[in-house]
Order: sequence, then C-alpha cells, then structure tokens
Amino acid sequence: MDLDHPGAEIRVLEVTALTSPNVVYLGAVAIWPRDLRSGSLGTGPKFPPPRIRGHHAVDQVIPAAETALVPKGWDEPAPVSIAFGFRLDGKEPGAVNGLRIVYEVDGERKVELYRIAIIACAPPKGCRGARQMDDPEFTDNVLRRYGLLPT
Repeated sequence: MDLDHPGAEIRVLEVTALTSPNVVYLGAVAIWPRDLRSGSLGTGPKFPPPRIRGHHAVDQVIPAAETALVPKGWDEPAPVSIAFGFRLDGKEPGAVNGLRIVYEVDGERKVELYRIAIIACAPPKGCRGARQMDDPEFTDNVLRRYGLLPT
C-alpha cells in the first residue's frame, strides 16, 4: 500500500485492517523511500513482516524532503509504503480484505482504501489441506463468509 505524494509532508492518522473476527490486526509500519530495499515488502502473519528491515511508526511525520527522495536506481521519487501484520485466532480460515488509511498530505486530509485479499489458515496444513485450494471459489467464499465481499 503506497502513499505517492512526492515532495509533500505526510502524516498518517489512522490505519485500519478490514478483517474477519478471527483475524487480529497487529499493526502497521511505514517504509520511507530511503529504507526501500529490492524485493517484496511483504504483508502477512507476523509483525512487522519479516522482510522489512527499515521501518518507522506510522504516526511519525514523514518530511517533504523524504518524499522527494529519489532512491538509487530509481528515476523518480519513491512512495511511502505501509505494511501491516496480522494473526489468525483459531483453526477456521480467516480473511483480510484491505487496509483503510487516513492521512494528511501538506495538511489536507485523505482517505485511501487498498483492497488486498488475504486468506489465513491454521498450521500445519494451512490452506492447502482438505481440497480447499482446489476450489476456485475458496478465497471469495471465505471473504463472503465474514461479510468482506458482497453476497
């Protein structure tokens, strides 16, 4: 989830995960342009996600000089990325269907909804067991079960 406002001061006011009742939102972190590394930032069942090396608290003001930074190997300023973590409670599959971010850009309030469907299943089988992943409707069915998709 990227906040792309080159040269602007950004202040994240609120981050909310859209989850099923059996998924616990653990929090979010901001990855500033100077902290970007190649590869996936990751979002997943740990917090902060293990692939993230440099990160900041989401409520920390991100200065304009940071959002104007052009990282090595880039042709333009990089966005500020938001990564989040969650935990599955129980043995039933759980779901995440997005992240809502409320933030200010140079004092102007913005609200973004980033849709990302994630299904979490309990170990040891995870989502691979019991023919679940053979069902092409598995992801949508889990999201619908928890009211995260229209019926």
